Amino acid sequence: MTWIPSVLFTNATSPVYAASLVERLYEAVVILENHPRFGRKVPEIDHDLVRELVVEHYRVVYQLMRDRIEIVAVLAMLTGHSSTASFCIFDRRIG
Repeated sequence: MTWIPSVLFTNATSPVYAASLVERLYEAVVILENHPRFGRKVPEIDHDLVRELVVEHYRVVYQLMRDRIEIVAVLAMLTGHSSTASFCIFDRRIG
């Protein structure tokens, strides 16, 4: 499984939180090694090979490849009064 780099947007303001977040996200996606279709299809993409896990307030988007699983984005979900928005803290183009 390809994993995200440990440098996240929070690293500049809180290196301890950034390291803890990476650890929590990693622990959550380890299940994909044995159960690659555990996550749901990403609704915006609707492709069976592009899936996501929701971990705390983050969407971990991953792509099933022939011989590996690639984490392609980690999206932070922001909850507002009437809607939920996302912003990307890690991105790799799906290809």
